[in-house]
Amino acid sequence: MNKIIKYLSNLYNETIELNLKNKSKIIGVLVSKYFLKKDVDPNGNFYMNVAKIFYPKQKTFFVTEVVVRGSSLKYIVFPENKKIQEIFNELNKQ
Repeated sequence: MNKIIKYLSNLYNETIELNLKNKSKIIGVLVSKYFLKKDVDPNGNFYMNVAKIFYPKQKTFFVTEVVVRGSSLKYIVFPENKKIQEIFNELNKQ
């Protein structure tokens, strides 16, 4: 399994920021598509709860659930959390 996939599978229930190709931004809590398993979607899609969607020059929307298609993703801003940094360091050692 790819290192980034392992890293993303450890980010469940963490708040992340997704920047999309259409210049919008989504901030929300990452959840699993498979409710009992912590699996990453094989297509690169992101499932989020309690999210804010920021569109450029428009209103901000609050939604309870949102699915972001992997192909529309520009980049991910990871949380600066000590737990997350430990996971990242552990994956780099392997």
